[in-house]
Amino acid sequence: MRRLMLLLTIIGMTILFSCGDCMQKVSGTVLDEQTKQPIDSVYVQEENNYEYNSITDQKGNFELSRISGGCFRCPPMKVVLSKTGFEPVSIMIENGEHKTVRLRKLSKI
Repeated sequence: MRRLMLLLTIIGMTILFSCGDCMQKVSGTVLDEQTKQPIDSVYVQEENNYEYNSITDQKGNFELSRISGGCFRCPPMKVVLSKTGFEPVSIMIENGEHKTVRLRKLSKI
């Protein structure tokens, strides 16, 4: 019985210590859906979190990073991209992933 309790304690401590803070880092390139050209000055932010945001550079590149909690791995980050004249897009990006995002121009009415 003592060995079982010791084993359960070790397993519990292992799980506890493997959960904690991790450094989330996601990046991407934003392109115009029609022209396939990079779009600069696109506002990029973690969904529902205005503290972590970025703006794409002239080549359409962005990067977001923050400290996050997670067990065994960093969770994916849900990112919202928006720019005047384009439809906003919300996507999930895995930690460490570089994603290409295509924005569609708003149709003129």
